[in-house]
Amino acid sequence: MLISTEVKTMNFSHDARTLIKIICGLEEKKELDLFQYGPEIDQLIQIAESHRGSLCMALKTRLNEVEALGGVELITQKDVWSLIEEIWKRNVSIFSETEQSVLTESLNGPGIGIKQLAARAGLSYSQARRAVQRLRRAEVLRMEGAFNASKLGLERVLVILETPELVLSSPYITKTLFVDGSEPLVLLVATLPSERIGDLLDMIRSLRSTSTRASAWKLSPGQSRFNGKYCKPRVGWVFDKFHWSTQIRKSDSDIIVSDSSPTEERIYFTPADLKIIDELVVNFDATANQIVNATGLSYSTAFRKRASLLEDKVVVPRPRVRVPYLTDRVLVLSEPECAGNILTAWSLLPVTYLTRLVNLETSKKRVLQMAALPPGTSEGLIEALANWMSRVDDYSAHVLSAGTEETYKADAMFNRREHAWKWNQGDFFDARSFGRIRREAKRGTIPVDLA
Repeated sequence: MLISTEVKTMNFSHDARTLIKIICGLEEKKELDLFQYGPEIDQLIQIAESHRGSLCMALKTRLNEVEALGGVELITQKDVWSLIEEIWKRNVSIFSETEQSVLTESLNGPGIGIKQLAARAGLSYSQARRAVQRLRRAEVLRMEGAFNASKLGLERVLVILETPELVLSSPYITKTLFVDGSEPLVLLVATLPSERIGDLLDMIRSLRSTSTRASAWKLSPGQSRFNGKYCKPRVGWVFDKFHWSTQIRKSDSDIIVSDSSPTEERIYFTPADLKIIDELVVNFDATANQIVNATGLSYSTAFRKRASLLEDKVVVPRPRVRVPYLTDRVLVLSEPECAGNILTAWSLLPVTYLTRLVNLETSKKRVLQMAALPPGTSEGLIEALANWMSRVDDYSAHVLSAGTEETYKADAMFNRREHAWKWNQGDFFDARSFGRIRREAKRGTIPVDLA
């Protein structure tokens, strides 16, 4: 056993020994003697199945390195769990050239099949299929769905609060981002009925007495990109600050981001439509059988309505790339011309997101750019950006500290009798203290995009 023969002088708690036994047993595909299966065991199974190579051996090696340093009296279950996650995150975040091509083309062509993906990436069908399977098994690549706002009578709005005392809370708010510091910043992504924009603006104006500044911006669908430039085989992600600095202002680029306008038609959805919409948002590739199992609908209803909703593009494909090792997040807000100046360099970063903002009161335009980076590299990127930007450039760069992300539930928010989205400010919106909202957010839940 690893803990009895390989690591001789270290003491393990009973739970730590059990956890090591489980992870090694999963790797060896042994039948486990467990009282019950739960989310933690499911997570361990996913970790063991997606890790490339021997996780048990990597864990043993790391424990031996710790033992050699000396002074460790007890290893707890929490210690072992954090070590397993650290090893796994590094391992599944190193991609082959084939996997990098698949990630790139998956974001470039949302919803394309494996055959088309292989052709665009210059791979064989089997190469592309194996890469997709591994990336999905590790949950690096997920195919979700996104509401098509123009088909649903909805508008997506970004609310920016500077040094706020109060922060809006609502089921219509799906994402919250925090920038800590002496002048904290809060960004809220709201998806709400287009005819209620005026009501939202009234709420934003009321918050100006408790914030340095409060503004609301129309948010375009945006686009995500992947680039493996700084991913080295068998080494992992290494952000080359010097190289990246040389790419800033390499060429001016036009910012092209898709836009959408809400439909003026009255929208009608049956209870079955709403249930299927919510399932497709979670899993865009969900089959009729999977929808039946999740919703209890009949197969004929699930099959027919799923096909209709996809044909009408009520829900559109949304590939999401989440690289576990890339835990830093940087956000830049700038004028379109300024954003174009750094677009070439920005596109070299591992996972990026670009969207356009239009102020709902002044029509002022901004571009928002986000990036996921290796841990500890955010400040270096912001420093490199500052060194190359002119004093006249209108931009701000921030390290995101924490965030939250919720799934918008159409079935819960649509009033089927009135054929309209529910709206009652007293029931659906609340102004909560900044401190409480901030404490609920975690660093590990910062979204990579605002879609």
